[in-house]
Amino acid sequence: MSVGAAAYYQAFSSTGRALPHLTRRRIVALTITGVSGAALINAEVHKWLRDEFREALHPNRELEREALAKEHERERQQEVERLRSEASIWRLLQLAFIMLPVAIYFPVWIIDPTTFWSLVSERIDRAGPCFVKLAQWAATRRDLFPDSLCAALGRMHESVAAPWSTAIEPSEVCSSLRDAELDIQSLDSRPYASGSMAEVYFGKLKDGTEVAVKCLRPGVKRLLEADLALLLCFGNWADSLEPLRMLGLKKAAEEFCEHVQMQTDFRTEASHLQRFRENFEELGSIRFPSPLYASQDLLVLSREMGRELSRVFRDAMASDGHHEKQDGDRFESHADAIRSILGIQPDVSQRIASDSLAAYMRMIFKDHFIHGDLHPGNVMLKLSGGSSCSTEHGQALSLQPADL
Repeated sequence: MSVGAAAYYQAFSSTGRALPHLTRRRIVALTITGVSGAALINAEVHKWLRDEFREALHPNRELEREALAKEHERERQQEVERLRSEASIWRLLQLAFIMLPVAIYFPVWIIDPTTFWSLVSERIDRAGPCFVKLAQWAATRRDLFPDSLCAALGRMHESVAAPWSTAIEPSEVCSSLRDAELDIQSLDSRPYASGSMAEVYFGKLKDGTEVAVKCLRPGVKRLLEADLALLLCFGNWADSLEPLRMLGLKKAAEEFCEHVQMQTDFRTEASHLQRFRENFEELGSIRFPSPLYASQDLLVLSREMGRELSRVFRDAMASDGHHEKQDGDRFESHADAIRSILGIQPDVSQRIASDSLAAYMRMIFKDHFIHGDLHPGNVMLKLSGGSSCSTEHGQALSLQPADL
């Protein structure tokens, strides 16, 4: 008996009434109904059953996970100790010299906060990739910092000057790709985007495929490790003081170091990207680029079209002005400006926000694999197809059940 027919029989039996005559047409209809209902939950039920059977067949899996977690923690602590031992007083003096103009021009903050924070942003850009990453995070926290600060730091979501790094030559990139047997036909002479770790060039393969080529900045790893060493020393010092210990700065510094170092090897980013594509394969509203080639310092991705949220937010800030407002009025004003720039109605923006939040909740509670660098510069929005795309995936984190 089919699933639908069995349910039909059980429902009537429980009422004590006689079972109606089951014609062939009714049996077919009930069967289709049952199969259709089962199909709606088929994927989730099968995934749950598969996980349960897997755990039953491998009773030691939990012990294996614990052993892997302990091994990972041991390796992380070894790397932390290595970096901490390389802390340089000369690098600390260099950073103090770079940030000296901020202290000198501090009175400007009282007169013109926008000009002062622009100076701070420019000096942070000169300080190196570690501090640019921290500034990019701060730019997303409008609940903590004033709009003038977030606007100044937010420009680093789109472009980082990186005077501490030498220029990347497109001809050398093309040569490296050809050596890797990748048929590159053309590559733009200027980068489309410049980040703290890499620059992105648009190009085209000989088969017509449009690609984005991500190139690691020369010297970024050496400078990053020098600054991470100082950050770890600061965290260790903060942990030795009772008033600061409760802030957990030592652990925060260690985790920040681990996540940022992932971005210095594009092979790691390619594997993260492939996992995100598999996790979101059935969702049409969220897209991830396809990795076509990856080495330690080069990553070739399929080019995704859309509007970068960082540029949308920048235009919204420009049209809305930088006047300080109460939180409720400020957020509502920003939302109205963004909708105006995108040319969408409130129900569309609510659906975009809902899909974005659902995607992040899925990363946490279902996939246990989250994107660790979802600032507006790494997200694109494509309204015609009703989808959003994440464009940078080096910083990702696997979650254990105990972390949830």
